[in-house]
Amino acid sequence: MESPYTNGKVNGVAKTYYESGKVKSETPNNNDKTNGVVKGYYESGKLEWEIPYINDRENGVAKDYYESGKLKSETTYTNGNEGLTKKYAHLPLKVLFTIFTLLFNILWKEN
Repeated sequence: MESPYTNGKVNGVAKTYYESGKVKSETPNNNDKTNGVVKGYYESGKLEWEIPYINDRENGVAKDYYESGKLKSETTYTNGNEGLTKKYAHLPLKVLFTIFTLLFNILWKEN
């Protein structure tokens, strides 16, 4: 872990690393408190997740991503309290179209 200090307090972006040397996470700090968007990365370097913080508490919409870059989920936080989570499927358009067609045909036959 790498953390910048000023006057004995963490100030700046603290980083953790994979054994390969690539950045695993980044945490912005101000006077020993996490402030800003904390980010986690896949070893490939692509963004895996991000969580906004204010004064050491999650605040805002946290996001998780598939390694492809598509959104996996969103969770709302208020003063560190977890709220609503939305999850997203990572299916190819062709699969989604097939599912939609099957459901449509089932519903259409029932009516």
